[in-house]
Amino acid sequence: MSSARATLPDRAVWFVAQGFRWPGRALPSEQDMREYWQNAVRGGARGIFWYSYGGGAKEWDSVRTDPDHWENVKRVVKELARREEPGR
Repeated sequence: MSSARATLPDRAVWFVAQGFRWPGRALPSEQDMREYWQNAVRGGARGIFWYSYGGGAKEWDSVRTDPDHWENVKRVVKELARREEPGR
């Protein structure tokens, strides 16, 4: 985040958080995802969105194929949404 902010000092920098499973690897845990956005906010992110590969319920399409993971994603995003002033 600091590198992006230094490169683009007059632009709002957004963070793209991982909401999917890389093939052959573990899912990001609820705590992992929470730390993603907390670190991004501390680093000056002015926007955050979650990315999950889609298409055909393939191995990395964990939001569609793993209901527990989807619940974790929703919980973490709701926590982020409750923040009154992101970036503080």
